[in-house]
Amino acid sequence: MFIRLYRYKRGYVKIEAKGFALERFINLTIHNDIIIWDLTKAGNIVTFYAKVGDFKRLSGYAKKSGIRLRITEKYGCPFLFQKYKKRYLFIIGSLVFVLMLCYMSSFIWLVEIKGSSSTENYRIMASLAENGLKTGSFKYTLHLKELEQKIKEDIPSISWINIKVKGTRATVTISEKLPQISELENTQPCDIISDKEAVITEIMANSGKPLVKPGDVVDIGDTLISAYITYQQDGTDLVYDQVTAAGTVRGNVVRKITIDMPYTIKLKRYTSQSVKFYSIKLFNLDFNTNFIKNDVSFQKYDIIREIRQPQLGENFILPVIIEKTSCLEYKDETIKVSAEDAKQLCIKELDKRLIEEYPADSDIINKEYTFSESTKGITLTADITSNELIGKVSIIVPTKIDQGGNAINGTTENTNTE
Repeated sequence: MFIRLYRYKRGYVKIEAKGFALERFINLTIHNDIIIWDLTKAGNIVTFYAKVGDFKRLSGYAKKSGIRLRITEKYGCPFLFQKYKKRYLFIIGSLVFVLMLCYMSSFIWLVEIKGSSSTENYRIMASLAENGLKTGSFKYTLHLKELEQKIKEDIPSISWINIKVKGTRATVTISEKLPQISELENTQPCDIISDKEAVITEIMANSGKPLVKPGDVVDIGDTLISAYITYQQDGTDLVYDQVTAAGTVRGNVVRKITIDMPYTIKLKRYTSQSVKFYSIKLFNLDFNTNFIKNDVSFQKYDIIREIRQPQLGENFILPVIIEKTSCLEYKDETIKVSAEDAKQLCIKELDKRLIEEYPADSDIINKEYTFSESTKGITLTADITSNELIGKVSIIVPTKIDQGGNAINGTTENTNTE
């Protein structure tokens, strides 16, 4: 590779030699230390490559051998400069282009977030922008370690964050804390109570006293982690206290879902008609390219937006965003389906609802369903068992507790309020 670059810098030519004493010519060339390469022979014609500076010497040996030489192609910087030496605007434009690329490579043109599941991306992006990392930021003024610490302080749900800048791309990789019922910002006593009917599968109390164990069945409102705790003081005396209960409780929850699917359904049928609009965002400035904008005359249509950002290589992102908006016309079509097709549509709708309605931290561990038929359609009845977080904070009225464990009013009953 380095030899090729050296040859291109110095310049070289492709030469065609024709005659009957080609062997004598080649021998003279080698004997006088003239470097030639990539020789090919066809009849009484030989083609090869040689440096520009050696062509004059080659011509002398060719004359002695009765060989005629002809340059067929020229390569390298000397010929390139010769070609463009009078095209000043082209040279100036090329230099400006190179300088602009070098200048633009000093900025961040794409911020990418990885590892975010429950924390909203817009919160992370807003925090990054507030602390100096956004599209158009000068990357050499960024202090990544300080920035990582500030993001963790702004968003407590992030347990680990790594920011890596390569080229014009900034990649933010995060790891979130395990979902749990968080401690209150103040020290007000509270219980953790059940917000669902469930079978407990896991309980971990960070503070407070756990009142249930795996396998227990709880109803809505049952106390899972109590704010009332006891501990020994001076080795003998029991001390009663109220704390801010916190921890993680998971359980199996069973829900019933019913889906009706008629035999007559409406479908979208897309036509071949569409309208497209384009817009360009350059250096965070929007430019609308629709100087003659066509109004969408369709009665019913779907809007599809595609965003592209050109790049040179993997990490050099250009500060240009091209947005394409397509309006696709469709018409409603009523069709009749069989009982089997209606059942399959019910199953698809059930899977869709499970994705949309169930929390991100839940696991579907069992799914049982039955079908019932009527003259109008199919009804699916499903029992869904999921393992998920349960529990919510229930503030209690702080009470002074004596050494006997009773409140100052003489009762042992908790005064829990939600």
